[in-house]
Amino acid sequence: EELAKRMEANPYYSLRAFSRSLQLTPGGVSEIVAGKRGLSLKRAQKILLHLNLSPEKEKEFLKPFFSNLNKSNEIIYNQINSDMLKVMSTWYYFALLSLACLENSKSDEEWVAHRLGISTEKSKEALDRLEKLQLIKRKKGKLTRTSTPLQTSDGVPSIYLQKLHSEFLLKSIENLKEVPVDLRDNTAMVMSIDPKNIKKAKLKIKNFRRSLAKLMESGNQSEVYALNISLTPLTKNEDTK
Repeated sequence: EELAKRMEANPYYSLRAFSRSLQLTPGGVSEIVAGKRGLSLKRAQKILLHLNLSPEKEKEFLKPFFSNLNKSNEIIYNQINSDMLKVMSTWYYFALLSLACLENSKSDEEWVAHRLGISTEKSKEALDRLEKLQLIKRKKGKLTRTSTPLQTSDGVPSIYLQKLHSEFLLKSIENLKEVPVDLRDNTAMVMSIDPKNIKKAKLKIKNFRRSLAKLMESGNQSEVYALNISLTPLTKNEDTK
């Protein structure tokens, strides 16, 4: 689309000139334009630096990397490493990543602070750290997410993950009184179980979470929500003293 636009403005403009402006080889650009070669997120971000697109067009360009669908139309999540989790073990870091996906997202520190209910100092610190980690981008007053969906370790104990889950659960408890019931959902179910089925249950919960995320992230995104599902024992093991 950008190549066609430039060639229309200048009949002498060539694919070679376009390749030079993107700092890529003509052969590589030709294959990308023809759909014969895909783009990694890293390469796409580098190309964006040279396209000078509007914030809206940048979001459109990076949208495939946000959804990151495989052939089964399922979202592929990228594993977050322990060092990154240590930096992001506070709830509003992940909330800020989703905030960057909203239609009206702004890079203004006070706007972010207001939308998340945190201080301007915390907002600035989080914005700076996420930008340094190359998970978001600030340009012309707009906030854009440049990372694919992230997932934390599964079944591996982590004090930082414990802290993160605790904070999300506390936010859920706070919202019981502060948020109208038609804007939230809190339910509980008590059951007697066979512990052998816990592994299967965790897999079903995981698949449900991702299916729900796909539904909720469609349409006009204007708010950020967190889903907390807790499957936890209410009895002590008989062998426990």
